Amino acid sequence: MNLILNGKLSEDTDLLDLGKKLKEGKKIVERSEHESLVIDIIVIVVSLEDDKIPHTLLDEIYAESNVRTRQFPVFAVLTKSDKCNDQEKMEKKKKDIAEEISIDIRKILICKNYHAGQKPDSRDVEILEFLTKLCDPCLKAAKTT
Repeated sequence: MNLILNGKLSEDTDLLDLGKKLKEGKKIVERSEHESLVIDIIVIVVSLEDDKIPHTLLDEIYAESNVRTRQFPVFAVLTKSDKCNDQEKMEKKKKDIAEEISIDIRKILICKNYHAGQKPDSRDVEILEFLTKLCDPCLKAAKTT
């Protein structure tokens, strides 16, 4: 987590592969100080289709994002709300994640997964525009009419 939040990994780093290399004790190629990426925000994406909450990962994110002189704003996105028909279960998962990473529940966005030919509703377009702006302010989310 430290390597990620310090911007020492390239943008296309496969985190599963990185984890394997770390477990095997292999050397990790880090970006130099002047090449480091600047991290401004943390967005956690969790599927509502899966009942499990990645507690260990969330604990690591919380620990690393709050021990620095500069704290990172943390948001979460719960995807696949179209696959979750239980509103109570969805609200519980939202509450549990908010508590786990100590963020306000209003910092958790819920959106559906869309397939080709489906028209997104206006709320999801707002979420997609927000995420696009976070990822690259030069891009703009396309609205379908």
